[in-house]
Amino acid sequence: MIEEESKKAKQASAAELESKTRELADLQEVLNSREEKLAEAQNAQAELIKKQRELDDAKRELELTVAKRVQDGLAEVRTQAKREAEEVECANKSRH
Repeated sequence: MIEEESKKAKQASAAELESKTRELADLQEVLNSREEKLAEAQNAQAELIKKQRELDDAKRELELTVAKRVQDGLAEVRTQAKREAEEVECANKSRH
């Protein structure tokens, strides 16, 4: 009788140990899956940050190009206005 109960206890312990081992394996699988998803999300975030920086750089470059063209245009307009003013001044001097 004691032997039988001891055998049952050992079987119950073995069954519980097997159940806990399966549960541990399942949890390890869930953990691995979540770690994989986290790594994918972190990679996607890093790529997004990289793209955002590239976009910001391109925007700054465009703004500089526009500013330079505006300055160049203003310089040309000033030069033209100065030339026209000198022509008007020369014309006024030759009339007198």
